[in-house]
Amino acid sequence: MSGLTVEDFIAGHQGQLVSANVPQHFWSRLHDKLMGEVFDAGDYFQIICEESADDGRKNWQVVLTKDLEANDPNGIFLVDHAWTFRPQLARRHLGEVPGLLDRMSAFLGHDDDEAEEVDPRRRTDRVLRDLWRHAQTYTIRRPGATTDEDQMPVWYMADEFGSRIPHSDEPTVRMVPIYYAPQQIAFSLVFPLQSLKEGDLVTRDYADSATARARPNWRHLLLHPWTPIDISHQSMENVEPTEDFFLSGRTMDELPSGTVVRNVPIKLEDSDLKLKIFADDFQLIKHLIHVQYEVVEDMKDADVVWLRTHFHKFKELSVINPNALVNQFPFESILTVKDLLAV
Repeated sequence: MSGLTVEDFIAGHQGQLVSANVPQHFWSRLHDKLMGEVFDAGDYFQIICEESADDGRKNWQVVLTKDLEANDPNGIFLVDHAWTFRPQLARRHLGEVPGLLDRMSAFLGHDDDEAEEVDPRRRTDRVLRDLWRHAQTYTIRRPGATTDEDQMPVWYMADEFGSRIPHSDEPTVRMVPIYYAPQQIAFSLVFPLQSLKEGDLVTRDYADSATARARPNWRHLLLHPWTPIDISHQSMENVEPTEDFFLSGRTMDELPSGTVVRNVPIKLEDSDLKLKIFADDFQLIKHLIHVQYEVVEDMKDADVVWLRTHFHKFKELSVINPNALVNQFPFESILTVKDLLAV
């Protein structure tokens, strides 16, 4: 990784930095900190815990231990992720990863003085119940990935420092995730939104998300886990969407206008035949043993069109290559796409 220059880093991560609104004057120093794995937040921030005299409840805060200028290139800090998980595997992780249940219980303010005497299943249930007020997500969109499975959100819990920064509608810092490609690992970045003085309270906006920015009238709902509101007066009637709603995110299949006649049938019994295959994913094809094949670069030259992505241009294929076989059939997305079943 010693060969990763600042220019290489920016070229590979600029899209993330821009979309996360990370000011450009931080980029060079961020490269240095990622390269050197520099976690220097402790030089500027201190975690403070105040315990209520009434009920013993703990109130966590983060304060500045020295002045921090908004334009200081060094004023961007790495936050480690204590736990990265998929929701369906969260319970298994808590049961199998040593120390994870204790650490998450501490994050969430659960009283674990008698942890060894408490049923682990009850502790796990409690962590999973409260986890969603603190866990956050990011999505890795790889070039060429178009399937839903490739873009499922990854959930994570920031470390003790990141998890203790409280919410404010007028935040003093911003915290955003970044995926560091050379190490294939994600961190969070904390940087000031304004110049801060020693002793200032460090806060961030828990509803700082693309969803909140796109729908500002949802903000009070997005903040409900931390600032509960009464929505019992709002109608819960389920209004059936119009047809336009169901079609808005769909690419319609294009079908031939008449009957398509294949001129030359493929004879698989001919041992000398090499199938010409056009594909966008070779994970399955490269393991073929009993079928001889060659890869072609153009769909019009293929005997078989094997696609992982949804195929819609049946009409076009019937014109340029009526003999081709496709591993899909028209409108099969009605059976294979599940995202509208809950509507």
